[in-house]
Amino acid sequence: MTKRWRLNPASWSISTRLTVVLLLMGLVPMGTSAILNLRVSMEQIEAREHRALELLAMSTASRLDQLLIDHREVVVSLSQMAWIQTFLQQQALAPVQQQSYFTRQLRSFAKIHSDFDLLFLLNRQGICVASTVPAMVGVDYRFRNYYQKSIQGKVAISGVVFGRVTQQPGVFVSAPVRDEQGQVLGVVALKINIEVIQKIVAAARLGERGQAFMIDGYGVIMAHTDPQLLFHSLAPLPEAVQEEIINTSLIPYITNIHHLDLSTLADNLIQAQQPGYIKQFFDTNQQPTTLGYAPLQVEPWVVAVAEPQSQFLSPIWQLAWQNVAQFVLLAGGLVVVVVWLVRSISRPLHLLLLAAQSLEQGNYDHMERLHEISEKDDDIGRLARGLLKAAAQVQAREEKLKEQVTNLVITIDHRKKANQVQEITGSDYFQALQTRAKSLRERR
Repeated sequence: MTKRWRLNPASWSISTRLTVVLLLMGLVPMGTSAILNLRVSMEQIEAREHRALELLAMSTASRLDQLLIDHREVVVSLSQMAWIQTFLQQQALAPVQQQSYFTRQLRSFAKIHSDFDLLFLLNRQGICVASTVPAMVGVDYRFRNYYQKSIQGKVAISGVVFGRVTQQPGVFVSAPVRDEQGQVLGVVALKINIEVIQKIVAAARLGERGQAFMIDGYGVIMAHTDPQLLFHSLAPLPEAVQEEIINTSLIPYITNIHHLDLSTLADNLIQAQQPGYIKQFFDTNQQPTTLGYAPLQVEPWVVAVAEPQSQFLSPIWQLAWQNVAQFVLLAGGLVVVVVWLVRSISRPLHLLLLAAQSLEQGNYDHMERLHEISEKDDDIGRLARGLLKAAAQVQAREEKLKEQVTNLVITIDHRKKANQVQEITGSDYFQALQTRAKSLRERR
């Protein structure tokens, strides 16, 4: 019965009803609005974070594009220098002293550009005839893709290739050297320091757990913030492709390119034409990760910036907690205001109720407590003044009735006494006594 009474609003006090109604009227709209605003804000922040990853990847891709373009222009300008054309035309007849002179020229040029690992010339047969690294002279480079493209008259950029002599990785940029008639005399090439590319890619890393990497057109990782993942492919590669990469790149001690089993990621990144993002994929540690990517314009390479979802969602959850804290504070303030308002309304009503109950019982002790309420100009004040006036009238009437009753009782008593005397004096016994008393007085 107690639980039913508590759950039945009809049995609640007016203060409880007012409190519940006002809180529902305040908290429900405020909570609904807060939830909707929070949802929209979280979606906007998530979209902004995805866009930030995408923009960061685009910025990194642009820096790498600019790096490749700058070096391509350097190689093209070198291929048009007359002394290089003359050297390639006469290199078969050039004495050792002349070869040393051209080698020193190459070294002087290379010193101006710190990004160069080395600079060298190949003749039409693919033999190195001059280089900033003397050990390269006389080495056959016909198997290199960049030589095969440039000897056909094209400017070429390789992937990450290990030097045949230096055994150090780098990206080779080459251009054909032509004579006055446009005939290809040979190839001039330079090697970009791989550390420059690694630094550009590593600069895109977000936080301690973020990752940034670049893949080539086959999905092989060319640069990565984790050196252990270099030269791994995102997805399994066909044996023919693996053999071509290993043979043309001379990757030391690698007979098989291991894959990271990220086929879904590879499908989105390889040969990507436009920047984009992937909301979620599982990295090599099976951790949910968010990724933004952007392709380069110069080469079919793709830069990707990955961030663990726990790190990615951190600002979103921070916003959620801030909204919850604000809602709790506002709700707490609303509760305080509602309780104060309800008490300001229910307290006078409670006093009026006690006064009415006392008035019903004929007790006027609570009337004095209504004087403070009656001084107000609101409805409750007017009601208190009316109740005080009614109580005064009722009290006056009661006093008058009491006085009338007292007088009536006294009159009734006098009449009763007279009737009793009349009954006594009118009785035969009293008359006999009176006659006897009279005869006794006469005898005396």
